[in-house]
Amino acid sequence: MSGAEEFADAWFGPAWGNGPVAPCVLWHPKSQMAVLLMTLDRRTSTLWIWRHGKPILKLDNGQVARLVAGERTDTIGMSVEPLRWEGNNLLFETDFFAPSVPPGGGGGRDLHGVLSWNALTGKLSVVSVGASD
Repeated sequence: MSGAEEFADAWFGPAWGNGPVAPCVLWHPKSQMAVLLMTLDRRTSTLWIWRHGKPILKLDNGQVARLVAGERTDTIGMSVEPLRWEGNNLLFETDFFAPSVPPGGGGGRDLHGVLSWNALTGKLSVVSVGASD
């Protein structure tokens, strides 16, 4: 896909509220690559990575939740925020609520994680995990 079709399932952050672009884009300091903060719905955001000459790479929020929770989990809302580039690694943080499994089991967990995505390998890895404040 190219053009508008790529953005059909999300909104670019500034388009949601007609705000400035700068807070929603994190450019790599040495490569033609940028991270875009995308809004999926009013409680869920994600990151898309633009690389010159390549298709948009969409962060898999389900994979992020599995890495942070340590198991497959549903989520209620998920915020994802880019932090910084460290060489070829993008550091980002996420917060979400993981309801109890099985449903109706009562409770759930507010989770926070810092993760890294490597631009060369495409691998996601956990930097730190804890409870949300």
